[in-house]
Amino acid sequence: GKVPCLENAVLSLAKIQNVRAVEDALQVYMTEMLSIAELPMHPEKLSDIHKIAEKAAIEVFITMSFNDNDQIYHQELM
Repeated sequence: GKVPCLENAVLSLAKIQNVRAVEDALQVYMTEMLSIAELPMHPEKLSDIHKIAEKAAIEVFITMSFNDNDQIYHQELM
C-alpha cells in the first residue's frame, strides 16, 4: 500500500496539466477578445471576433492538454 500506482500518478499529472491548459486557453481567449473588440460594434463583427479568439484558445488548449480522452476539460473550455 505504500507504493504509488503509476496510473494514479499519470491521472493526477494529466488533471493538473489539463486544468492549466483550460486556464491558459481562457486567458488567450480573453486577451484576443479585448485586443480586437471595440464597442459599440455590430453583432456579426463581434461574432467574427469571437470565432478568431475561440480558435486561438482551442489551439492553445490542444497544444497543452494531456490525456483528455473523455474531453472533459475540452468541454469545460467550451
